[in-house]
Amino acid sequence: MRPPVPPRSRRIARRRLVASACVPPSPLSIRRAALTSVGERLTASRRIKVSCTDALACPRHPDDTRRETAAMKLTWLGHSAFHAEIAGKSVLIDPFLSGNPKAPDGFLDTLDRVDFLVLTHGHEDHLGDSEAVLEKFNPTLVAMYEIAMYYGGKGHEKVEPMNIGGSVTNDGLTFTMVNAQHSSAFMEAGKPITMGDPAGMIIKAPGEKTLYHAGDTEVFSDMALIQRVHDPKIGLIPMGDRFTMGPDTAALACNEFLNLETIVPVHWGTMDLLTGDPEDFKKQVSRGEVKIATPGQAMDL
Repeated sequence: MRPPVPPRSRRIARRRLVASACVPPSPLSIRRAALTSVGERLTASRRIKVSCTDALACPRHPDDTRRETAAMKLTWLGHSAFHAEIAGKSVLIDPFLSGNPKAPDGFLDTLDRVDFLVLTHGHEDHLGDSEAVLEKFNPTLVAMYEIAMYYGGKGHEKVEPMNIGGSVTNDGLTFTMVNAQHSSAFMEAGKPITMGDPAGMIIKAPGEKTLYHAGDTEVFSDMALIQRVHDPKIGLIPMGDRFTMGPDTAALACNEFLNLETIVPVHWGTMDLLTGDPEDFKKQVSRGEVKIATPGQAMDL
């Protein structure tokens, strides 16, 4: 005698059960189910107030989080001198203030601290007021080896000597020294005192756009490597001519070798010998936004 045939609804349910048993659940469904179970238990115990959907959206590891890019504040002090506020640090670059007709009066008196003093090379119009800054604020000096040793010999102990291609990380900022085509010496008793090689400086901080101070330089094709390796977004680019690039070659550097979001022209207008016009430079730049700075006026970048 044949067994009775189950009703149609029971046969369909049985086939679905068998089919589901033959197909292993996906890893995502397992993870979702596990998170749902954990979320329900924790929510029930009032230790967490998050849905399983929110839990799935959360990163798996803390390192996967992405901070929003913070605003960097830059203040041009005339010539190539800058004050930068980066990741909560106060950074002074090439502080040529005394004797600089474009420098805002009494700027150093407006600062309550300087954490880092960065020097790109050893000319007087870049070393500038370095001794006064070191004495007043006792910052960490970041500079070419010879410059660091020079000021170290004068009694300043907080130095980070560097050379081309090297990087130094200190208190959350990373400084990388890159090439520049120029010279580097100052005159003492009528004789040139060498201060090592000239340089540009890359400054990085987590959550900040990378800053490239090109120092004093001619255009050179390895700027493309600087862009490729360090991906700077903000460039301080000399274009005053005679001692550095002029508007034409500085624009070529920005259009063909660099890929900057923001370009601030520097090393212009300090003296009659620097004939490069920043407006002329701006007209020729086709890649990146040129911002002609006003001395003493901070820019949020």
